[in-house]
Amino acid sequence: MNENYETLLVKTDTFEPFVLCLALGTLEAIKSEIWSTEAGIWTIGRPNFLDELEKMNVSEETKNILVEFDELNALQDLVSEDDFNEKLSKIEQNIKKRLEDFSGSFWSAKWANENS
Repeated sequence: MNENYETLLVKTDTFEPFVLCLALGTLEAIKSEIWSTEAGIWTIGRPNFLDELEKMNVSEETKNILVEFDELNALQDLVSEDDFNEKLSKIEQNIKKRLEDFSGSFWSAKWANENS
């Protein structure tokens, strides 16, 4: 199957809050059971996504939060439902806490085909 991609350009100094917002939305979809826990592996947890964070100067704190998305599917099979939901809540709290550091820096992005 041929995959098609569009290019979204994210302003360098707003990349970290952008990624945190992506993670928060993905987590919400998982918590709401709209997406399975496999979404963590195939979105935020993908190596080609995580590996780029180093180049984008994303903090270690944020990278440590995002790495947990790769483990959600396995964790769900290993722990009780209550413990799993507690883990999801902890990840959500960590994302929100980290986003507080960017409370005055909203992310800025544009599509590559935009003129301005």
